[in-house]
Amino acid sequence: MKEQTTKKSLSPFHLVLMSTGGMVGTGWLFSPYYAFQGAGVWAILSWVIAAVLILFVAFTFAEIVTFLPIRGGFMRFFDITHSKSLGFVMLMLGWLSYVVYLPIEAQGATQYIAFWFPSLVNNNAGEVTLSLHGLVLSFLIMVFLTMFNASHVKRVANANVGVSIIKIILPLSIAIFVIALYGKVDNLTANYNSTPFNMSNILFVITSTGMAFAFSGFQNGLILAAEAKKPHIALPLSVIVPVLVGLTMYLLLTMIYMFCMSGDYRAVFDATAPLLGILSMLGLNYLFMILFIDAVISPLGTANVFTAVTARILQTVGLVFSWKKLQKLNKNDVPIVALWINFFVALLFLVPTPTWAELVNFLSSLLMITCMAGPVTLMIFRINKPNDERKFRLKAYSLFGYLGFIGCTLFVYWSGLTNLVGLFVLSLILLIIYQFSMVKEYGRAKIDAFIFISYLGLLSLISYAAKASIVPFPYDHLFVVILSVIYLRLFVSLRDSETNIDQKMEKISLYG
Repeated sequence: MKEQTTKKSLSPFHLVLMSTGGMVGTGWLFSPYYAFQGAGVWAILSWVIAAVLILFVAFTFAEIVTFLPIRGGFMRFFDITHSKSLGFVMLMLGWLSYVVYLPIEAQGATQYIAFWFPSLVNNNAGEVTLSLHGLVLSFLIMVFLTMFNASHVKRVANANVGVSIIKIILPLSIAIFVIALYGKVDNLTANYNSTPFNMSNILFVITSTGMAFAFSGFQNGLILAAEAKKPHIALPLSVIVPVLVGLTMYLLLTMIYMFCMSGDYRAVFDATAPLLGILSMLGLNYLFMILFIDAVISPLGTANVFTAVTARILQTVGLVFSWKKLQKLNKNDVPIVALWINFFVALLFLVPTPTWAELVNFLSSLLMITCMAGPVTLMIFRINKPNDERKFRLKAYSLFGYLGFIGCTLFVYWSGLTNLVGLFVLSLILLIIYQFSMVKEYGRAKIDAFIFISYLGLLSLISYAAKASIVPFPYDHLFVVILSVIYLRLFVSLRDSETNIDQKMEKISLYG
């Protein structure tokens, strides 16, 4: 094994497909079903709101990753712009958010296979968890994908090209076909009449049903920015195109339930594999095998991409904090030690056998916290380096910065009180780890890290007040927006000195 610099081996086409493919994993298999179950026909509005907020966040990244394309992508930004203590907490949260993808996608594939092999799952009134047999199958899937990713990253990308094209085209085609032949306006009318408009419900299903998770694939291009050819073309496309493709797909898939279902939904809602359940209800058994193949290919393809990406994130942790073992590469330039550490950590999320929705809700809150790096870093570099050349320059950057940060905060808030408290405790533990293990080398934790902890604490308090009906909807959301504006300004004002930021950037340009 060896250490060496990263080669630029990914074309714009590869990068766009890796991001788009990352968006079409288990999300399309479950999120439209859970969204319709939670919000009825108003799930359409939930999808649009989620996509718009994600785009605000994505546009901030589109500028910053072309200005600073680095290994490890946006999860490393806080380490550049702020203290080592906040950088450590955010980088570790980002790493954990990506580690969870492998067990989620393995569980999703196993759950659809269980449509034919019921012993793989335990189904308690629609709450599906893996049985012992299901855990074994998911374990084997994770082992296979980890071993496959020990090959060159370009081989992973090439394998992803065909898989991504298949798993994008098939869901779109099936959705259009089913709606055109079996959709009825009467069903839509019945579903509309049975679902009262509830804005609070429309907003909270965005994170809890996996919508934020479903759009998260746009980040893959950012993580692999250092390995991209023509980054000025590839990176903006890799964050914008996947969101638009994903929105189209998820709207159509949700419309299947709106136009093709009415009356008693129990047969579908209790189904281990909801899309297969609705095809069975409609008598479309000849589509079973096509959908089944895609239902297994999609999560496996997504898990393949995220396994590659997660290894590079942990490699970056080793680079930033001088942990050389994490930087070790095998003969195929793959961070092999980081790859297998990720595998064993991922098993910890699989063993408690949570439901798919519970895993996704936790993941979404982790993911959107780390996405704060986009708006914050955009604002800082526009202040520090307003005239530097940018291959993609965002107009009205301040507006996008505030809207992007507000969007991230809302996504996290919608994950619910349990996840907010979990994030608060997890971040506090990471800060304590920093204090006990890194003080000698990097100094004590700085004020910006404690400000971040207070941000999560106040969000948790607002969520508790809303749940206890102390602060009713929509006033809780007003407080969240005000909190977002205040903390964005705080994070920008608490940035590291311009000299220190320049030194970090120079070091990155030399050593990665």
